[in-house]
Amino acid sequence: MDVPLRRPTAFADPLGLATLDETSRLVTDDALDTGFLLSNLLLTAMSRALTARAVAALRSADGSGYAVAVQKGLPTLDGQMLAPDDLDLGDGGSDVPGVLVDHGLALALPLRFGAATVGFVALGPRLTRQPYGDDDLRFLRSLVSMTAPALQNARTLDRLRHANAALDAQARTLAQQVQRLETLLELAQALAATPDRTAQLRLLGFTLMGQTTARRYALLVEPPARPGSLDLSSIRGFAADTLDPASVRDAVADREDPFVPSPDEPLGQAGVALVCPLGAEGRVVGVLLVGPRTNGQPYDDGDQALVEAIGRLALTAIRTGYLLDEQAEKRRMDEEMRIARSIQERLLPQSLPPVPGAELAVVALPSRAVGGDLYDALTLPDGRIFLAVADVTGKGVPASLLMANLQACLHVLYPDGLASLPDAAARANRVICENTSAATFITAFFALYDPQTHVLRYVNAGHNPPYIVREDGSVDELTDGGLILGVMKGMVYDEGQATLAPGDVLAMFSDGVTEAMGDAQEEYGEDRLIAVLRATRNEPAAAVVARVQADVEAFTGPVAQRYDDFTLVVLHREG
Repeated sequence: MDVPLRRPTAFADPLGLATLDETSRLVTDDALDTGFLLSNLLLTAMSRALTARAVAALRSADGSGYAVAVQKGLPTLDGQMLAPDDLDLGDGGSDVPGVLVDHGLALALPLRFGAATVGFVALGPRLTRQPYGDDDLRFLRSLVSMTAPALQNARTLDRLRHANAALDAQARTLAQQVQRLETLLELAQALAATPDRTAQLRLLGFTLMGQTTARRYALLVEPPARPGSLDLSSIRGFAADTLDPASVRDAVADREDPFVPSPDEPLGQAGVALVCPLGAEGRVVGVLLVGPRTNGQPYDDGDQALVEAIGRLALTAIRTGYLLDEQAEKRRMDEEMRIARSIQERLLPQSLPPVPGAELAVVALPSRAVGGDLYDALTLPDGRIFLAVADVTGKGVPASLLMANLQACLHVLYPDGLASLPDAAARANRVICENTSAATFITAFFALYDPQTHVLRYVNAGHNPPYIVREDGSVDELTDGGLILGVMKGMVYDEGQATLAPGDVLAMFSDGVTEAMGDAQEEYGEDRLIAVLRATRNEPAAAVVARVQADVEAFTGPVAQRYDDFTLVVLHREG
């Protein structure tokens, strides 16, 4: 009896043992690639089920749903979010949720590892148009369950690979940062060890070219003498006429961070690829301009930070050099002022001449290292005492030079015996008019005291009138004379005369005494000076001088610097 042949079903191997065995070996040998596992799973399922479409979706890391990882026959779904996170497939089968049916899928099976659903596999309808039977489901479930652990391992390995790749990237970034920090440290040390500004700028150029491969750069720095402006300190590769310092300052106005200029901007047209404003003390004090890199790569954030740091180091070194230059210049000026002070002190009387029957005392305090006040006292061959007090306009070195000129003029007159004070004043006035500008003048008081007759002859050339405080407390002012010296050539001066009685005090002073300013912006004044002179008229001349100085300093308070030269000469006839 002939046995009819049985028409084969869709699965020649109903249990699919051979296929499962082959899959088992594959997932064991190649379980390190998620894409391979999913592709093999879909191709095996499609070939055994005779379907033209299938997808494998994996649960997203953030749990927002299931995204298509591999698709066959459904290119529009590649990478798309296919189902929500709460998709419930149960044990899988032909009861497919609507969201999958909409894409032409007829069978869905979950991919589970332990109790967790990591994804699912969905197949389209079979080409034979036959429904999926129990044997089909058993095979597919076996295939899926066999693949799921390997898939989980592969995903874990993928995450490890990504983590390793991230660590490698971080390691490379860290190594680059370390290298950049080492570069900055070496540059800082080299700049500190190189005080020469030209060598510092050369170091800047070498460092920039070595770190960025740029061959063009320019550094503009604010000069100490012109705050708010910029000078071109160093340039290489750029045309100097294309980098106007004022335009550069305008370009970085209100900018603090490095930026890439637009090609339409003047700096971009000049070929500048990176602009680094360099600020200090709340304003831009320098700008570093860098050309394009030779490799054509743009300047990323790390490059910009490095270039800015290099510029700041160079700027700090240059500004420190400016400060050192200023300190050196100040030391030189201080030394010159010390020498000038020493010369001026030697020009003034080194000691006061003895005055028979009287005492002479003086205090002279310049407002600066050198002053414009003059006093002189010496004994003439005939025994008379020549006294002089003068005040030159201005302060400091110019005033001291004019004071020395006047003193030299007077010393030329000494050998002549100073027979006539008015004539001596006129000659001094002529010399000063011929050798100084119209804006320079001198107030002066010249006197000749005769210890035998106690007569004081004098000329007051516009100076503060000296006081004679009489023994009874009355005060005389010595005003006879004429115009201040140096204003009008050919002036004629009058001579005044007074007699010092026993106990009388003659006080000659500059306006630095009476115009000394107190804390309330009030001048010390003549009244206070006269009051002290009256109170001390019976004391020695040195005590009078000391009391006046102490009273003025008590009035002005603890000031760091005098506003004007302070000179006081006191002649006290003994009672």
